[in-house]
Amino acid sequence: NQYKKFIDECHKRGIAVILDIVTNHCFGQCPLALMYFDPNTGSGQPSPQNPWLNPQSPHPLSVGYDFNHESQYTRDFFKRVLAYWLTEYKIDGYRFDLSKGLTQKYTGSDLGAWSQYDQGRINILSDYYNHIKSVKPKAYVILEHFAENNEETVLANSGMMLWSAMHERYKQVGTGWQTNSDISWAYHANRGWSYPNLIDYMENHDEERMMFEALKYGNSAGSYNLKDTSNALNHMRMAAAMMFGIPGPKMVWQFGELGYDYSIQYNGDRTAPKPPRWDYLNRTDRQLLYHTYSAMGKLRKSDAFRYGAYTSDLGGKGKRMWIAHNSMNVVISGNMDVTSLTMAPGFNNAGTWYDYFSGQPVNITDPAGQNFTLATGEFR
Repeated sequence: NQYKKFIDECHKRGIAVILDIVTNHCFGQCPLALMYFDPNTGSGQPSPQNPWLNPQSPHPLSVGYDFNHESQYTRDFFKRVLAYWLTEYKIDGYRFDLSKGLTQKYTGSDLGAWSQYDQGRINILSDYYNHIKSVKPKAYVILEHFAENNEETVLANSGMMLWSAMHERYKQVGTGWQTNSDISWAYHANRGWSYPNLIDYMENHDEERMMFEALKYGNSAGSYNLKDTSNALNHMRMAAAMMFGIPGPKMVWQFGELGYDYSIQYNGDRTAPKPPRWDYLNRTDRQLLYHTYSAMGKLRKSDAFRYGAYTSDLGGKGKRMWIAHNSMNVVISGNMDVTSLTMAPGFNNAGTWYDYFSGQPVNITDPAGQNFTLATGEFR
């Protein structure tokens, strides 16, 4: 009842509640495993008679006991679970953990084969998706999938949302190393998708913190060093402006907006408790990062970000992107390098433009060739 009240209060404030659900596997205390279990096979496994679970997982990254989603018993069970949370608790959708595991195609220990196009997996996920939509048409369905793009394109174009897997590239941007720093793949259309169903992020619960990476591995030149906290925070602002500048839904991992710099392995392992640091708000350079997140979030509510034509040049040290819309044109440029960089942002037209963060007017006389010098980690 308290959780139902919490969800109601979220809804009153315009906040959706999305449940993270694990449909790939269960563990030994689960009744679905215990009722049909063979204890005489090494450490034990579900018996061949188990109507829900495979005796062995068909794919290489399973944990616990693997569900057989081609079994009608499994399909009926999860459809009841999915409908129950939507109707009884009024949640707004699901994020499916390890969705690539919902397959009966045997790939053994071959990670590459597991990621290849799998029509059976598409059929399973599509069946659950259609069931969810039949219960609650506006529900969100989000996949932690990480399969090859030809499969993800089918899922995205049917309406499902998928994680972007762009952490490694954003990390390079934030730590000042150009190698593998092209973030073009964070835009759904560059993947050939018809709809903005790519959930982009710089950090998540499984990957290392950007600030921790910068303070440990950050690039340097002369007296400028990204292993310095203030310099690293400045680069995080630039990286955030780049991420938020790319249209489409975004995910922020807790305290990323303050430059959280404790390793994901702090306190022993990934899932161990980490100290909350609300006091980070008291430091000016961390406040600047926080306000960058806030201001970019506000800007993204505009029609230009929702409906405008987007183009970009995101492969080099100087990164640029453009949005054209009849309500507003937008140019974003940033220097991810550890030395200053002179570059032409490229403008849609001559005339007076306005710097979003300072409000200052900028007179543009040569739209294509007018240069600006950006300091290390600076963005405009």
